[in-house]
Amino acid sequence: MTDYDARLVTTEVEVDGEMTTVKEWVKVPLSPEEQAAHDQKKADAAAARFDQLKAEVLAHAEAVGQAFLAGYPEVEQKSFPEKKAEALAIVAGETDPANFPLIAEETGLTGKSASESAARILQNAGLMTRVAGAISGFRQRAENDIAEAADYDAARAAVDGAKALLSASIAAITSG
Repeated sequence: MTDYDARLVTTEVEVDGEMTTVKEWVKVPLSPEEQAAHDQKKADAAAARFDQLKAEVLAHAEAVGQAFLAGYPEVEQKSFPEKKAEALAIVAGETDPANFPLIAEETGLTGKSASESAARILQNAGLMTRVAGAISGFRQRAENDIAEAADYDAARAAVDGAKALLSASIAAITSG
């Protein structure tokens, strides 16, 4: 497809025996070099819009994850894998607090039993696993939809649809 440019053209014309300068805007096709530069600029702009959508997907995934973890300080979040491992040991029959020091410290302050804490920790770990799965599925779906979209509008609609699916999934996970 050839694009056009508007250019001011000056022409000398004879009017009533005298030469007069006439200026007018005319539509002229771009030269091959100009067309190539124009096409590259359009491609770069389109790629930038798709890159913005990809960044939006990652930011949304991060925000959903952070919202889920908002009630926990970072140091506690970092302890989740260890808490889960200790909880699994307790459920498997471990009774020596020396073998589950994190949960032992927690139960010393909460007054709950190690088995009660282990059950709660495993329930929360299962919930977090499902939330992480939903976030991961959202990200993968949105990235695939962006890559397969015929144009920006289709990609935008796909990302919006994936966000709605993630919201519904998180609501279902956290409500039951």
